[in-house]
This record gives sequence, C-alpha cells and structure tokens, in this order.
Amino acid sequence: MILPGGLRKELHMHLYTVIVEFDGGTFISQIPAKSHDEALAIWGRHRTKKFNLKTRSALIKALRDGEHGLVPLERLRNTWCTSASLGDEFILINVIKTDVYADDTAESSKSQKRIIK
Repeated sequence: MILPGGLRKELHMHLYTVIVEFDGGTFISQIPAKSHDEALAIWGRHRTKKFNLKTRSALIKALRDGEHGLVPLERLRNTWCTSASLGDEFILINVIKTDVYADDTAESSKSQKRIIK
C-alpha cells in the first residue's frame, strides 16, 4: 500500500506522527515505520526538502550521527522527543506512535476488552 508522500506501508509497521518546531513554523508528518527511530530517519530523508540546503544537510548529519537521539517523555506512552541547534536555529522534534496497523490490532482489542469488563 502506498501512503501520501509516496511512502509504503509494509507488514508489522506502525504509524508515527512527527511534529517539528523550527524557524517559526510547525511541520507535521505521518510516517509508517517499524520503530520511532526509523520514523525519524525516514522523516529526515523524505520530509526535510522544505528546508534550505545548508539547514537540511546539518539536520540530516545530526540525525545520522545520533548526537540527538530520541528520548521517551516522562509519564507519556509511545512519545519521544529530541532537539538540536543548527547554527543559530533551534529545532524541536516530537515523535508519537499514533496507530498500530492491522497486524497488531487484534491483540490491542483483546487488552481493551479485558479493561472494559
């Protein structure tokens, strides 16, 4: 299945929402990936084209080098954050596991039924 933006959904993938605060703007993308780290890497490769070349290169390098890894946010489930300084600019990135694709839905439904009973 091909999703908006030309990204493909494969089995055992989740949908992650990536929220980026940068240069006075908020950029929101949804990325199918197997993990939150993979979602951030895909975002870096495919969604940074709106940034100028210098900024894009610095951001991709920071993400690739792992200097600014995602950390889980306290008291929240499936939510991570990272930030970086790019010259005199600051970028804040939040990644949220938004949805589980069909292959994991059955298990999720079972646990919800147990809670409701």
